[in-house]
Amino acid sequence: MKLTNLYEEIMNGLHFTEFEDDERMNIILMDNKEIIGKVIVVHVMSGYMEFEDMMSEDEYLEIFGDDDFYQIEHLEVYPQYTGSGYGKLLMNKAIDYVNKMDGRSLYLNASPMSHKGLDLGNLVSFYKDFGFEVIPELDKWPHNKEMLLKLKQIG
Repeated sequence: MKLTNLYEEIMNGLHFTEFEDDERMNIILMDNKEIIGKVIVVHVMSGYMEFEDMMSEDEYLEIFGDDDFYQIEHLEVYPQYTGSGYGKLLMNKAIDYVNKMDGRSLYLNASPMSHKGLDLGNLVSFYKDFGFEVIPELDKWPHNKEMLLKLKQIG
């Protein structure tokens, strides 16, 4: 993060708090002492069993590479703060974290959680802005989209 961005965040009262809980990295965005939103990132190893009913192991390994990836388990911006760019800040922080951990890919299930959030089309567009792509082999449901962001090439 550039020093000017850090200065602007501090001056505006914005800051991130991170903590691990049950092998999940919780990244919380706060304005002074009030929580704006959070993102939870999980390191997944040997995750094929999650997908074995949907694809072959060869298809899985072609998509996820060496069976070692990170997953956005949850992203939330509290309703009173939506539409202000805070979701983008949280996603950038999550991607930075995965890069720092030398992760090769980041997976998520784009699924609208409530009537107050983005609809599926806008949610998919939001994630595509970060470089995520819908996984064609898993594109079987009308209410959610499995998406993947390749950060580093394998091999």
